[in-house]
Amino acid sequence: MPEDSSSKKDVVIPTASVVLAAFMTGRSMATQEVYRRDLRAFASFCRKGMPELIEILMSPQTGRERVLLLVRSFRDDMRCRGLAPGTVGRRLAAIRGISRTARVLGFLDWSLPVDLDSAES
Repeated sequence: MPEDSSSKKDVVIPTASVVLAAFMTGRSMATQEVYRRDLRAFASFCRKGMPELIEILMSPQTGRERVLLLVRSFRDDMRCRGLAPGTVGRRLAAIRGISRTARVLGFLDWSLPVDLDSAES
């Protein structure tokens, strides 16, 4: 029986909490809320809770190439659904920001490229 994703969002995963808190530091409350919504949209696309998704993104078993494929799929899905380019860009920026924060904190040794069609980081 599939798990209800709403029950997953209440799970506290320490590493994900640290990365999310660091990513949100210094941002206005309004910006934090928008980024949380953006990250929840990505988590929903992946059928995961946000903390669980952040942990998966940072897992060495997942790896950069798999994360890049997942983010590109999310981008393509948003475009197919007709979301505004600004919304798509902001959501992707939130995901890149989380990966960059995880890298700065030493949880990742890679980051996502600004141009998702590029192989460069």
